[in-house]
Amino acid sequence: MRFLPRGSVVCFAVTNRTLPLEMRLTPDLDWIPIEYAVKPDESSDWRGFEPSTADPEIRAQIKAREDIRRKIEVPALVERAVAFGRMHGVDAVFAVLEGQTMIRMALPVAEGLGAPLYSLIWDPLSWWLLANKVDPENSRIALAQFDETVRRSRACAVASWVMAEEYQSRYQVRCVPLVQAQPADVAQSPDPALRTATDLVLGMAGQFYAASEWENLVEALDAVGWTIAGRQVRVLVLGRSRPVREVSPERLDFRGWKEQAEVVRILSEEADVLYCPYPFAPELEEVARYSFPSKLTLYFAAGRPVIFHGPDYSSPARYLGRFEAAMLCVDPGGAGVVDAMARCAGDPDLYRLLAHRAQERFVAHFTNERICSSFYEFLGFSNAPSALAALTPAPAYDAAGQDRVVMPQTSGPDGGPVGPADAQRAQAEEERLAALRARDAGLLHVAELEKALEVSRLRVIHEQRTAAELRGERDQLAVRLALALDRMRSTAATRDHFGRHIVALEQLLAETREREQLLAASANAPEAETAPERRAARDREQALLERVGELEAAIEAERSEARAREQALLERVGCLESAMAEGGAQTAALVAENTKLVDTLAAAVERETCHLKRISTLESNSLPQFKEYEKQIARLIVTEERLQIELGSARQQLAVARTSVAALEGEVAGLMELMRAPAA
Repeated sequence: MRFLPRGSVVCFAVTNRTLPLEMRLTPDLDWIPIEYAVKPDESSDWRGFEPSTADPEIRAQIKAREDIRRKIEVPALVERAVAFGRMHGVDAVFAVLEGQTMIRMALPVAEGLGAPLYSLIWDPLSWWLLANKVDPENSRIALAQFDETVRRSRACAVASWVMAEEYQSRYQVRCVPLVQAQPADVAQSPDPALRTATDLVLGMAGQFYAASEWENLVEALDAVGWTIAGRQVRVLVLGRSRPVREVSPERLDFRGWKEQAEVVRILSEEADVLYCPYPFAPELEEVARYSFPSKLTLYFAAGRPVIFHGPDYSSPARYLGRFEAAMLCVDPGGAGVVDAMARCAGDPDLYRLLAHRAQERFVAHFTNERICSSFYEFLGFSNAPSALAALTPAPAYDAAGQDRVVMPQTSGPDGGPVGPADAQRAQAEEERLAALRARDAGLLHVAELEKALEVSRLRVIHEQRTAAELRGERDQLAVRLALALDRMRSTAATRDHFGRHIVALEQLLAETREREQLLAASANAPEAETAPERRAARDREQALLERVGELEAAIEAERSEARAREQALLERVGCLESAMAEGGAQTAALVAENTKLVDTLAAAVERETCHLKRISTLESNSLPQFKEYEKQIARLIVTEERLQIELGSARQQLAVARTSVAALEGEVAGLMELMRAPAA
């Protein structure tokens, strides 16, 4: 908020009930109007029971509590936030999408104010739901609300470059990385070498959320006796909590929580190598893939080499690998970290290179000036306002290409000016930095080419899919064409067959006419002359009659076969018409049945709507009574605990009384014996 002009921000703060309701901002931000509201409890670990418990009644109670938060408590917060925004004339909404409550509030508040929504995402929602043990149904609802909120945001600020790329592709919304940064003046420039010849101090800051990786490292250090390259290994820890696995005090220096500038100074002055573990657990894969650890910002500012211990698919591993800014250990075991520490201790050039790379990364991506530029890019401005010109990020190199990063200097042996050997080392460092700059520029160019290649690959995949669809259509057309050709061939064969019969009949007709002409000629000739010819003609006629009979029999056979085929086709057509009629009847029945079902569903929906309205009315009416019941239950629990204490006290008094009665009975028995003794 320090990047925005004074008077441009108001805040509706939904805070955890464990925090003070009226918190104070630092003096430079005390101009921001704030209204505080208590956030509903987002954990489903209720009275020690988890949603996964086998008791259906407990699961139902846990789900009912989450339903009450979603349906009653959050809408009340939305109404308050909208009223607060209208009172201050809000024209844009900025929301951190962390937890169910803020995800349920963000979009309704923006819609209630008619303002665009700008979202900030630090971690994937799946991690939050897993950590707070939210039941499956409400988890699905929250994830769907998260997707809808991100999709309808004007822009999203995200935790890493990987998250920006993948969320922008998934939700079609503009995403800008907004990684935690520090003021440029907190950066340290220590001597890029190990501090002593006897110790190797491994520094770590922040939370121990990667507990298994830390335990693996401790086991690996135990295996080598906490000695690497002849040096005794010690661990320096800065944070609110101690490591989950304790280490002996002579090997672990736990300092507790410190201000971040103090953390940078301590790590720079007292640590040799900085350790960043990240989870390998499968259930935390999405967190590792998209989130970015804030401790890396402090490590880069400290100017010491970094060892990253996490999966290769994680966001920090991809960033560090791209710029070769750390030693990467992508195996869950701790042996790789021990080996990386040994390489840093045994290779001064590698140690110096990694230290310089850390400083370069801090200047390039993790200063307040850089995050200011990213924040205004997130809001849609190309440049920060002129009032904030002092925060405009300076380039890492000047116009002449000279390095702007101040590299550590060393003095001569007598504490005076540097000598020729030192000048040669400085010259070598400058040449190394020039090579690094050229290499980094090449890496950036390669990254751009890889991005263009990915776009081309996606385009090729799309074209291949289109070509596959066209090939499918072409194959279907080819099948249809083949069937049509078969039908045409069958028709042509039938036509040719009957054509041959017609030619034969025409020939027979011609021969018959020729025979008639011969008979007519022979009728006029003498009988003796024409007798042989008549016999030949009768033979020819008999042969022709036999041929005609054969042809007529063949034609009749063909006609019978054609009639049989026609009859078969008619029967097939009749079967198909019957099937179609039956199918039409079934379709009509199904349509009627579906119509009835639709009417029934509409009636059920209407009844359910009325039922939900009644439930909503009952919930709104019963909320005060429900809260009163909760108060009464709390009072009854307190009363029950007090009665239990009083009952315990009464039982103790009863036990004492019974002891006293037993003692008195003993005394009475003794007195009775004494009284009977004189009488005897």
